[in-house]
Amino acid sequence: MSNRAIVPIPELFDQSTSEVAVKVATIVSVNDIIGLICRAEGNVLIADYRYFKYAGSSSSYAAVIAQVIKSIDQILETYPHFVAHMCIKTLTVSDIDKHMEFIKTFCSTLKTRYQDKMSKCYVYKAPFIFSQIYGIVSCFIDKDTRAKVELV
Repeated sequence: MSNRAIVPIPELFDQSTSEVAVKVATIVSVNDIIGLICRAEGNVLIADYRYFKYAGSSSSYAAVIAQVIKSIDQILETYPHFVAHMCIKTLTVSDIDKHMEFIKTFCSTLKTRYQDKMSKCYVYKAPFIFSQIYGIVSCFIDKDTRAKVELV
């Protein structure tokens, strides 16, 4: 029996990808989609890549980062740390390549603004390839940060 805590998956992560597509199809503005990409609930940051897939482009990167910052700042107004829950279902190597500059800017921004503010990061529905890539690159991530990331 494992000592690992049971972490409830946010309900929205259980939606099928086709349900996400239908939801996106009914939205009229990119800003509304960006609001679905990331939001705060208590001390929890909820991020869903499946929405980013629809809105992520060079013209929306700044708005996505601003939404993440707004959400984390909202959490930190009340709590000293935040817990991240991320769904990365549908992420592909091609997506990583396509958004590499965004990923670098995003990570740099978070590292600079929120060093030591994330207590845990749960990554849900990671594709097999992500697990393999993470296993390789994790040796370049500092030990403390690595201990905070858990593939669920």
